[in-house]
Amino acid sequence: YKGMTLPIAKAAIQRLQSAGLGVVIFGQDRDVLEYLKREFGAMLAMDLVPDSCTTDTQRAMFEIVLMSRAQRIIAGSSGFAKIAGWIGGSEVELHTRLFPGAEQASLSARDLEDNAGCYHPLQAAFGYWYAYFVARKDTPYERAVALLEKAREYDRDNQLYSFVLAALHFRHGFADRAERVLEDLVTHELAVHVGVRLPGFDVLSAKTFDKYNLDE
Repeated sequence: YKGMTLPIAKAAIQRLQSAGLGVVIFGQDRDVLEYLKREFGAMLAMDLVPDSCTTDTQRAMFEIVLMSRAQRIIAGSSGFAKIAGWIGGSEVELHTRLFPGAEQASLSARDLEDNAGCYHPLQAAFGYWYAYFVARKDTPYERAVALLEKAREYDRDNQLYSFVLAALHFRHGFADRAERVLEDLVTHELAVHVGVRLPGFDVLSAKTFDKYNLDE
């Protein structure tokens, strides 16, 4: 993934600060960044941009150069971070190096249990999805279902969560549960998007376990 979920970002900041490192946070969502700043007292890259940088391009270039001077760059698969690492001559460390998949899943679930209601619904949904996705090969069926159901609860408009949940039910032999998920999805989409063609429904007539890789 290009970015980190909020629970993983928090865990990464805690890990780095506990090692005595100062942390500068880069990102675009001002509300999320301000939340992290309050929680951890970390610096925000956008606060360090001088007033002389008046365009988005200038601000982006400043932040890239700033990031390139960091001792360590922890990021997702971000082109922004890769350019900074190339300029500074340092390797970008994926956040997955800090925590193995199972630990990321448990960290995410614990944080979301306490804080999901305080996050933007899309942040919470992505967090639950990631908690499922990162350890999906080793997560028991009922636990995986619970995580995907929470993702759907916080973001009903993301069809991916419903499709993957239905595929999960089918894979474990619960066709009736899968059909209920898909029926609920169709009912919701038709109610919300009246008269609009829904490309996502192409999945229902495609080779879903191949083209869309839902079995993964």
